[in-house]
Amino acid sequence: MNEVHATLPDERAGWRMPLFPQWYDQSTTLTEAEREALTEKTELPLRNGFLSLNLPSTQALLRLARPLQDVYNVWHPDPTNYVPYLRWMYRQMVQRGKPFWAWSHEEWGEAATLAFGEFAQQGVPLTIRVAAYLLCGLLITGPRFSPSHMALILFGDALVSEQYERLAMVIFGKDGFGYFRSQRQDNRLRAAVALATLVNRNPYLDALTVGRLSATKPLLTE
Repeated sequence: MNEVHATLPDERAGWRMPLFPQWYDQSTTLTEAEREALTEKTELPLRNGFLSLNLPSTQALLRLARPLQDVYNVWHPDPTNYVPYLRWMYRQMVQRGKPFWAWSHEEWGEAATLAFGEFAQQGVPLTIRVAAYLLCGLLITGPRFSPSHMALILFGDALVSEQYERLAMVIFGKDGFGYFRSQRQDNRLRAAVALATLVNRNPYLDALTVGRLSATKPLLTE
């Protein structure tokens, strides 16, 4: 797991991050009402009124729920299925005794890794990684981490493909280096490019520096 410090966003073509942490209340301690509400929510069945706005516990957790739900909506077509992810995050906050705003990169990594046991098929581990990246500026790598998939979620298919093909033409094109292009070579290069742009928090290849490229080496060797 690795911490990534934000660089200035690139506004070309109107691109920007899907959301920003400054949109939310980032208080790093839980109120007593939030502690009680988190405990209550973790004991509720997944579909038994978990999201009901009529429950006092739902109202008490709006500060924490809103950013987590916004992250889910970044890449899930159906926003009604986020209950397992939200409940898992509530459980983690109960166990750690603090809101996710105060988690270290190790704690975010543990939350994502442990989620594989129960919710891998529902995309919860990846959603946790996206939340760590967008809300707390942390890039959580490790087992089953796909930089290519995450870059597509954060930067969009069209922009990621456009930037990758610019480099691919140099590497594989007849007027470039002329290396043999195969699916395996494409996958490996895509992953490397995606990782570099994620570290840089910017999808544009022109924004990469030698220093930022060097920062990807420890991630590739984990």
